[in-house]
Amino acid sequence: GAIAALTRPLRRTPAPEPFGADAPAITVFFSALNEEENVVRRLDNIFDTEYDPARVRVIVVSDGSTDATAERTRAYIEQHPDRRVTLVDLPENKGRAHAQNSIPALADTEIVVSTDADATFQRDTLPKLIAPFRDPQVSAVGAVVVYQDRGNSSVAYGYGKYRKVERMLRSWESELGILVKVDGPCLAYRLSIWEEIRPFEDVDQVICLWAKIKGVRAVQADEAICYDWANQTPAQEVKQRARMTRKALLSTFNRWGPRETLAHPGFTLALWLHKLVRFFSPVLVVVLVASGSAAFGAPFLAVGAAVGVGAAVSSRLRQGVIAFYWAQVSFFRGLQSWVLGDRTGSYTPTRKVGAPR
Repeated sequence: GAIAALTRPLRRTPAPEPFGADAPAITVFFSALNEEENVVRRLDNIFDTEYDPARVRVIVVSDGSTDATAERTRAYIEQHPDRRVTLVDLPENKGRAHAQNSIPALADTEIVVSTDADATFQRDTLPKLIAPFRDPQVSAVGAVVVYQDRGNSSVAYGYGKYRKVERMLRSWESELGILVKVDGPCLAYRLSIWEEIRPFEDVDQVICLWAKIKGVRAVQADEAICYDWANQTPAQEVKQRARMTRKALLSTFNRWGPRETLAHPGFTLALWLHKLVRFFSPVLVVVLVASGSAAFGAPFLAVGAAVGVGAAVSSRLRQGVIAFYWAQVSFFRGLQSWVLGDRTGSYTPTRKVGAPR
């Protein structure tokens, strides 16, 4: 209906045609911490592509894994001599930033695709992700990541609704040349814009900032679809969103100062309205509730009571309220750790936090 039409990605410029025989060689990279159950599946998935597999090289960084991640990767390399796979086996966990910073020295291609061990590509994901690089001004491309629900989780339901709006906003920003964020499970960039990242940064948080500063384009490839798993439990949601909130704030304020703000006011406005304001929403909610109660008294409380009754009757509304609550808790935790100066870089994969796996 109307909501579906509003949240459908908008495209005024036709999607570029995927490369054919002239497809550039690419390097696909992912970091793996104790991913013995995933690493073979992930490698097979990457090479099961409409992109010429002979032009695909994969680098796996086993980031201090204590399971059989490295061993299974080595066995895969031996079993598939026709596939270009490189293993970097780190003896201790260094964090994603360290792994990302190692790629420029290892990659022998101009274009790098960064992904996750738990993500899944469609067969046409890579061709459609790389197609925008036909434009030499395009130096960063983000895919559309669809987060799947393993069960009837309120957290996953709420996040799915949020992602539909997020996809629409990014499509608009991409068209306007002010895309401020792409997703870590599937993004591509030219090595020419790479800068070393700090331990508290992630490439998905800074790649659009680099592109804008360097005068090149970052775009969303609306037709390039990647799948990942949505959080299922409040513990997972709080851990992941709090970490992402903290790292987004640290990354942005580390890279985007007064000079950049003055040079790119339109981009800065999008950065604040789309990316940063949401992290301060717990404070805004408290202010709204306090001011509404003071200004309107009983009518304001009646509205709140009506929402509560509606949530008790409607399972969908209840799921939405629960998801909103946990999102606010997550943002608050992230703000708190940011204010307290937490600059931790390494972390355990979120799904391993009480995950029903």
